[in-house]
Amino acid sequence: MLEFFLSRVFRNRFRQVEGWMREPVRYQNELLLDIVYKGCFTEFGAKHGFEKVKDYDSFTRQVPIRTYAEFFPWIERMRKKEEHVLWPGLVDMFSKSSGTTSGKSKYIPVTREYLELNHIQGASDTLSILYQQYPQLGIFDGKNMVIGGSIENLSAYPGVISGDISALLLNNMPWYAKQVFTPSLDIATAPDWEYKLRETTKQILREPLVMFAGVPTWLIVLFRNIIAETGKQDLLEVWPQLKLYIHGGVNFAPAKPLFQQLIPSSQFIYQEVYNASEGYFASQLKSNEGGMLLLMNNAVFYEFKELHSDHVVPVEGLKTKVAYQLIITNTCGLWRYDTGDVIECLNTDPVTIKIVGRSTQYINAFGEEVVIENAEQAVSKACAQHDCQATDFTVGPKYMDHGKGAHEWIIEFDKSPEHLEAFAESLDLALQAVNSDYEAKRTKNIALSRLIIHEAPKGTFYRWMKVQGRLGGQHKVPRLKNDRTVLESLLDFILHDG
Repeated sequence: MLEFFLSRVFRNRFRQVEGWMREPVRYQNELLLDIVYKGCFTEFGAKHGFEKVKDYDSFTRQVPIRTYAEFFPWIERMRKKEEHVLWPGLVDMFSKSSGTTSGKSKYIPVTREYLELNHIQGASDTLSILYQQYPQLGIFDGKNMVIGGSIENLSAYPGVISGDISALLLNNMPWYAKQVFTPSLDIATAPDWEYKLRETTKQILREPLVMFAGVPTWLIVLFRNIIAETGKQDLLEVWPQLKLYIHGGVNFAPAKPLFQQLIPSSQFIYQEVYNASEGYFASQLKSNEGGMLLLMNNAVFYEFKELHSDHVVPVEGLKTKVAYQLIITNTCGLWRYDTGDVIECLNTDPVTIKIVGRSTQYINAFGEEVVIENAEQAVSKACAQHDCQATDFTVGPKYMDHGKGAHEWIIEFDKSPEHLEAFAESLDLALQAVNSDYEAKRTKNIALSRLIIHEAPKGTFYRWMKVQGRLGGQHKVPRLKNDRTVLESLLDFILHDG
């Protein structure tokens, strides 16, 4: 009965999605003025002359683009329960980011309004898109599993709720989601990842699982535990009705072969979404195809700053094949906030994007400007050539004599290549093929020597993340770093591990 009712609700809801798909500029401009009007009743709005803002141009004149570090003093005051600072009233929820590049967590303000109009509505838009494509999807006929993060109780901020955005959402999920959710909320939001793994395994084995969502790295750990526990060959032997995985936050391409082994079905649906601590921004318009639809009516006004440039445009100024840093203004008090995410516009009608990487995760030690997408594409290509599977990796610069350098890689394989040196050669060539600057530096070894690879023993990244206190939730291994901090930490860990 639940599936019968909700499938129709979500199919009908797609008409709303089509509305802002056709008129993204109108929806965005109206949204901006609405957000600014509410911001007039804040200290930030008073200091930045929000009463003078009449349109996008006047908004940009009054408000500069800021990073989290620049917002930090304002956010700290909000966490201490000051009112009307960045947003009207009291904000008592904060989403904790993974802090993958600096090692320090960020605390992003989340209003009740934003939780409803952005995160929950974004998930609803995703379901509308899915039911438009698959009217008989049937995800409410069984259980839906989400591996969430946890809630923090910090004595320095009494009465304030902080935690992973997934945990905040699980604690505020709509009624229909509660009917099909698994595992129980106390397990899903438990802070101890290894406890969560054990108890989730016990619980979901008793459930008719249809859909799951979460970070690929941690799901692979969970599912391998399931396979070991049951003695089954794959997940379809455990749950024959399994049909959908909603994923986001990291590039799925390197992990997809592992999931295809675990779920050997050409009918299984992979749906990519762009959800972060700062908001739910995009969802794949056509499942199993590239490109995500940018959500235009979800309490976020978008701007796009060309990478390594001061040129900033709203949605109507987007061009394809250009890398942009994503800038957002939302109903939480983030005003022209630099998310640090780098996206590329694939299509302007409707506006579809892909995530290229992080502006803080890159290697440009020798003028090569390698971003995460380059590295992940090269790994996928090299693995396909050598019939192997990589589970995780990190890369940093290596400074060598005579002014030359190289990229130094640590890769953990699920299935190792037969010859690591041959794999390294293929990986180097694949990276040259996707990045012309790297290719130029590698030509005749002018500035860069061939990359160096260390194969990490199985489970290395998991154990390292455990030592770092970053198991589960939204935590991810830093893939690229323009210095050697992560690389040296891992190399030292491998040397002394065990």
